[in-house]
Amino acid sequence: MKLPLRPSLSRATVLQILALIVLMGMLVYQQWQILHLKTGFESAANLETVNAITQRINGMDDRLNAASQLKSVTIDDFRAGQQALSNRIDAVQALVKQVQEAAKDAAQQGASMQEVVVMNARIEELQVKLQDLRAAKPASVQISAAKPKTPPPSRKSTAQSKVPEAPPPFSVVGVEYRGGERFLSVAPPGSTQLSQLNLIRPGDMVAGSNWQLNSLDDSRALFSINGSTRILPLRP
Repeated sequence: MKLPLRPSLSRATVLQILALIVLMGMLVYQQWQILHLKTGFESAANLETVNAITQRINGMDDRLNAASQLKSVTIDDFRAGQQALSNRIDAVQALVKQVQEAAKDAAQQGASMQEVVVMNARIEELQVKLQDLRAAKPASVQISAAKPKTPPPSRKSTAQSKVPEAPPPFSVVGVEYRGGERFLSVAPPGSTQLSQLNLIRPGDMVAGSNWQLNSLDDSRALFSINGSTRILPLRP
């Protein structure tokens, strides 16, 4: 008496199982890409877009679990399911590209806005400096005109009087910090162009002059000119 042979899986069934395994691997890889992208660009991408992508991935997981529980399918059903999964994978890839472009645009816009803010601040500082210089010149003329005439000083008093200091051959814009280091921002007298601003640190010479910056704090700058010292107060 012969025992009945155990039924073996057909070649088509084995191919279907292998194809399902490949599709599951592709979907898991796509899910890993999305989760990695969400972690990297969470601060720049739109949160609603990321949540929508996550919901779609969860829906794909549910459909994949339902498909894996099927014991046998026909060739037509298998091909239809394979096409549907391919379409969903393409949709996920399109969403990944959309999030990447949104994050890139957000980063570029953030950098542009920062540059605009810095430029506007520098322009305002120069405009204020220019207004102060224009206002100080008429005021000095009016004060000198209002003073009564005094007799010429004697030679002795002239020798003892202090000679007024000449103004520096540059304009002090202010103090700036770069990488935790303090710099002094200077420009040619009356200049309002950002391209002419120079940052100097202690030990540097002001371009086109014999003024060397010795020390710098938030309230004053100490210069050395041909062996003599000169202190310039800084506006807060």
